[in-house]
Amino acid sequence: MRTTRINDHLVLNEYKDGLLFGTDALLISKFVKGGSRKKIVDLGSGSGVIGLLLLSQNKAGHVFGVEVQEKYAKLSTYNAVANDFEKRYTSINCDLKDIRKNFTSGYADIVVSNPPYMKLNYGKKNISEEKRIARHELLCDIDDVCRAASWCLKSGGDFYLVHRPERLSAIFNSMKKYCIEPKKLLPVSSTYNDFPSLILIAGKKDASEGLMYFPTLCLFSDDDKRTPISDFELNEHFSSI
Repeated sequence: MRTTRINDHLVLNEYKDGLLFGTDALLISKFVKGGSRKKIVDLGSGSGVIGLLLLSQNKAGHVFGVEVQEKYAKLSTYNAVANDFEKRYTSINCDLKDIRKNFTSGYADIVVSNPPYMKLNYGKKNISEEKRIARHELLCDIDDVCRAASWCLKSGGDFYLVHRPERLSAIFNSMKKYCIEPKKLLPVSSTYNDFPSLILIAGKKDASEGLMYFPTLCLFSDDDKRTPISDFELNEHFSSI
């Protein structure tokens, strides 16, 4: 186990040999347009970092982290306590395919997810089972994620997702299949010379068609030093979306 201080003065406990806090979690937390009374469900919550970031940014009244791996469900509770959010964070150890057993339909204002990016038979196989579950569609795929999100969301509720650009067609198909209309798309790349490596998507349940495609967010300046953009610049970028 390692303990580090991350953005928004949070203390995050993580397993050294597990999946660690990364850019994707930070970006989706900044992408979310929440509020202090919003009920948010995080599908595939892992260590709980996205929910804790949303709480620290006052974008949620209460976060429910849904995590299939018991080890990480317990860790997210531990992290909530460590950051004094135990009254506003609830960890639910369950398979998101069984979401109906844990939430009534339309319970949430917002659903967020940083799901497995890779298809089942893609990428390295010589990694731990827990990493395979987090990285590959071993226990759930994008269709399962969108189905669960649609069940949890009230009509007009918002769905926020971080994923890979090459999966965009499947993502949009699944969102529409479960009555979540894609409304915002933000590509993310390292520099202007690189292709996007991540996409941030916002959808709205039961909404009409209409997608806003935003200019690519570049995380580093386009120079030899690859200077990362500041947190201020990042916040400014997301405030305009």
